[in-house]
Amino acid sequence: GWVEALAAHKDPRARARVKALARLDATPEDPAQVRTAAAAAAFAEAAGKDDLPELRWHLKRADMWVRGGVVEPLAKLGGLAELPAIAAAVARAQSDDVDDFRLAALHAAEGIKEPAATELLRSLLNDPSRNVRIAADAALRERTGRTAPADPGPVVTGRDAAFYRGVLVRSSVRPHAPVTTTARAFAITSL
Repeated sequence: GWVEALAAHKDPRARARVKALARLDATPEDPAQVRTAAAAAAFAEAAGKDDLPELRWHLKRADMWVRGGVVEPLAKLGGLAELPAIAAAVARAQSDDVDDFRLAALHAAEGIKEPAATELLRSLLNDPSRNVRIAADAALRERTGRTAPADPGPVVTGRDAAFYRGVLVRSSVRPHAPVTTTARAFAITSL
């Protein structure tokens, strides 16, 4: 898009315009902040050490796509010094609808080879998203040399065992087959 084209110019005026676009909130022309997220990511990709305060500011924004676009460049530029800001953003992101920002933050923390980053990765083993738990385990296995993956826990569906029993009863050839359920699985015990 035109944001990326503008970001490709090395002219200081173009850079200032990208920075201004990245600071926009939702507008009638961009209610989902797609342009804002693209501008924030483009600004972050070309950022230098002098831009760390600006990247930190974007990390505090409500839009997860804006945060996701700045977290890895922030970690690359600032390293260990930026880890507290990244950890705080991860904690605030627990209520995000999707796990994209937490995954981006996990990958950003992977690049910081310090014990504090390992602790952030360990904390993500308890994330509500199974995808984040699996990625955190893989990052920790790579970092520690552990070969066996940890159990990432159940897939949270929001449905109870009675729902699945009903599905089996409705779809089974024998509608009254006994069903055994556990915390992790269900099984038809006889047919």
